[in-house]
Amino acid sequence: MDETGGKILRAPKGAWRRSLTAAAAIALLASALTVPLHGGASQATEQGSEDPGAGSEALSGGGEFAPGEQPTLLGVAQPDRTIELTVDGEPDFEYQWLRDGEEIAGATDRSYTYEPVPAGDPEIAVRVTDAGDGSDAAADGAETAATPGEPETSGDGEVSEGGDGAGDGEEDVPSESLDGAAADGAERPWVVLSANTAQLAPTIADASGAPVVSGVIRVGQVLTAQFEARPGYEPTFRWLRNGERRKDAASMREAYTIRSADLLSELRVEVTQTSSSGAKIVGTSAPTPLVSQGILPKLSPRISGLMKVGERLTVTTAKPSLNTALKINWLRDGKIVSSRTGTSYLLTPSDLGKRISVRVSQSKSAYAPGVETSARTPKITIKGTLASTKPRITGTVRAGATLKLKRGSWTSGTKFTYQWYSGGKRIPKATKSSLKLTKAHNGRLIRVKVTGKRTGFYDKAVTSEPASIKGLRGPRNKNGWAWPTDTRKYGYGYHDGYSVDINSTAGGPIYSPYTGVVVKVGGDGGGVPWVCVVNPGWWRGENQTVIIRHKYKGKTRYSSVNHVARGSSKALGIKAGARIKAGQQIATEGMSGCTSAPHNHFLIKKSVGNYWGDVKPETYIGKPRR
Repeated sequence: MDETGGKILRAPKGAWRRSLTAAAAIALLASALTVPLHGGASQATEQGSEDPGAGSEALSGGGEFAPGEQPTLLGVAQPDRTIELTVDGEPDFEYQWLRDGEEIAGATDRSYTYEPVPAGDPEIAVRVTDAGDGSDAAADGAETAATPGEPETSGDGEVSEGGDGAGDGEEDVPSESLDGAAADGAERPWVVLSANTAQLAPTIADASGAPVVSGVIRVGQVLTAQFEARPGYEPTFRWLRNGERRKDAASMREAYTIRSADLLSELRVEVTQTSSSGAKIVGTSAPTPLVSQGILPKLSPRISGLMKVGERLTVTTAKPSLNTALKINWLRDGKIVSSRTGTSYLLTPSDLGKRISVRVSQSKSAYAPGVETSARTPKITIKGTLASTKPRITGTVRAGATLKLKRGSWTSGTKFTYQWYSGGKRIPKATKSSLKLTKAHNGRLIRVKVTGKRTGFYDKAVTSEPASIKGLRGPRNKNGWAWPTDTRKYGYGYHDGYSVDINSTAGGPIYSPYTGVVVKVGGDGGGVPWVCVVNPGWWRGENQTVIIRHKYKGKTRYSSVNHVARGSSKALGIKAGARIKAGQQIATEGMSGCTSAPHNHFLIKKSVGNYWGDVKPETYIGKPRR
């Protein structure tokens, strides 16, 4: 400041034109007023490079500036970055930083920490004023520069608010001022604006509208960055966890899936928009609330299966989309059934009258536990069916022998009762797992019925296959033939050709009428005859037969016995191809086929068959007793 009242001198336009040195100085000064933040050397630098001598002479004043030097700015105009002024020496200068030509309040130090502004790309410069007494400037022949917009002084040192200078309406400064002195001989402070060095592409904060994080702040959810796109700028993204800038690829996308590691952390997104010239606009969102636990996808458990004791129920769920740990608990009327943790559940008698449901729990780090319970089943009302295998008798039927039962495998916990049968009739007091045989049992079909019982299950009765029989031998006639039953009487005479019904005791032995070879044994496959269609109560199931081929006096004859007990021939060891003796027991009476009472339908044929006898049987087996 000077004694004229602290006013900075304005150089009249015409005055500077009188000297090449002054013209170069004012040209450089005018061109160095401001430097855009978009980078590159200022216009002042470019023009000065064309005539270094002119620039050097114009800025040689001030004492501490080296010849050819102009104050320059070092630094990058980015938020919280410092811009410094480079000046050789340590002169007593005053500084004022400018933004778009306007003074920045409080920015009067040798350096300036850049602060972003709401909009635009401001131009930053610094005004340097020599605040000394000017003696050094006088000694070195410094020139006085003027700042536009300030009051001018007249040649006698008085302040003029505007005058009519020669030729252009401004008052000329006397030519002596070009030598660094005012008309009254006093030195004036000089003022110079910096030029800017070439800068990096500046980055400024997007103060006009920071990006916003959109989405649910839970682990597993997807967040997106919403921001105001600048025309001509290309955006990039970076997600931050608790302020830490992530470097992985997933953290550098517009959308971000919250991870388990983000639990209880704050997330931000930094959006950088870059122009083709390299200028950048950076905006950082406000921090999110702390990331909460994720919610696992629902599995929607469902129960399927037959609602019956002894059957298995199965739980099905949706396929887990995450690698979660699953736990299954089955419930009976809403209470957990201990030890039932698999995907299937075996219904027990304890479940009768109860409703079953299943609870599926899934867990995963950083996720809230997921617990779902299925709908309850209807009440379990159907009893179970006992599992069993066929009982088996060991031993052979003959007087004095003992038969023993092998009952097979049954449902665990089943209790048993037994009943032995001879020829289809219950043997009194034969209720143990073994049977001592008597003479009355000889040649008879012996079976045992096993009945299983268990709470919650229906009773189940299973009858064994017949015990092996030591066959009897029936009486034979003089011709070598034998009567086929133990009762030598007809029940019904000729019918179905020469077929006859021969009486027999219930369960009694059936004999082979003559020596021969078994052709067929077992069911005849004939179906239901018409008489049983009329009398359906007579039908006892498929008729069981034994057909034997005989050779007698050069002739071939075929005999057949019918209505024998199912399985009796097998118990006797009779099978197709077996050679049989006359009177040998081949079956027992059994009421199979269509019959109203125990008997044997017997016939002899010239060909194989068990119907329509074409040979009178009396010719071979003799006549019945009357």
